[in-house]
Parts: sequence; structure tokens; C-alpha cells
Amino acid sequence: MSPRRALRYLVEAIAGLCLIYVFLFNLEGVWGRVLVPESVARIGHGLGIEQRWDMFAPSVSTWDGWFTVAGLRADGRVEDLLYGGEIRRDRSEPKPRLVHPYRLAEYLRYLVERPPDRRVYASWLCRSWNETAQPSRQLVRVEMHFVLEETPPPGIRPVTETKRLFSFRCPELATGESAR
Repeated sequence: MSPRRALRYLVEAIAGLCLIYVFLFNLEGVWGRVLVPESVARIGHGLGIEQRWDMFAPSVSTWDGWFTVAGLRADGRVEDLLYGGEIRRDRSEPKPRLVHPYRLAEYLRYLVERPPDRRVYASWLCRSWNETAQPSRQLVRVEMHFVLEETPPPGIRPVTETKRLFSFRCPELATGESAR
């Protein structure tokens, strides 16, 4: 057998194993039983090949939502630290495109489950913003919220509820003035 043909068989075998993994991973979500061993699931997670069929499963999600990260400035104004400008809590308003929206959303979801890491993120936001901001525009506080939107039946307007996930007081301002 030629090396080229052997490589082709190897690639096809790996692709086949990945398809089987994705299929079994999704059956777990439908059946509610563990079909993929934890060690194999870690490999799939590392390769980024896990997917979810939740939207087709018996228990379809009835809610959606998005994150907001607000920064209170020294001059009293509130800044949207994700998109710039004022905080928008209404989904109907178009938001500017982020460079890596999926990665940012994954990281923000990670912060929901990891409260100790929220402080690190908020501290980074304060530091990176305040390095270049004028003293009156420096951040004194960072807050992260999740805007929960229930998915109603067709024809009914969705209702939103804002939940505060954390509030972080930024370190002292560059001018030596203390944060509020």
C-alpha cells in the first residue's frame, strides 16, 4: 500500500471517529444517559467537535439572553464596555459587530459559572480602560448583567429581566482620587 493511500485511510478513519463521537455526544442530550466516557469527552472538547441538538430535543429551551458589561466612569456616566456608548438592554437595537463574538460569549458564560474569575476579568477591564482614559473618564466600577428573555408563543412580545452577576470597584484612579 502506498503512503498516500495509507494517509487517506487514516484521515477517513479519524473523520469517521469524529462523526461517531458527535452522534453519541448528541444522543446523550436526548436520552439523558452518558454514552461517551469522560476521557473521550475531554478530547472532543479540546478538539471543539462537541455539538448540541438541544433545539430538537424533547425539552426545548424557552429562554434566551445576552450579557452587558457596564462601566461607571468618574464623571458619573455609564459606558457599555462591550460595544461602546450607552448600555442597551433592548435586543431590537442593532449592536456593532465584535471581532470574536463567539469566543467572548463563551468566556462570559464561563464567568457565570466561575465567580472567582469575574474579579480577574473586571480588574483587567478597569486596568486596560484606565490606562488610556482621561481622569474624568476613568472607570470607578464595573458591573456585568445578564438580560434574560423568555421565549413566548408566537404573537406575544417577549419579556426581559436583567440579573446582576457582579459589581467590582476599580482600584484608585491614576490621579490619586479614590473610586466611589
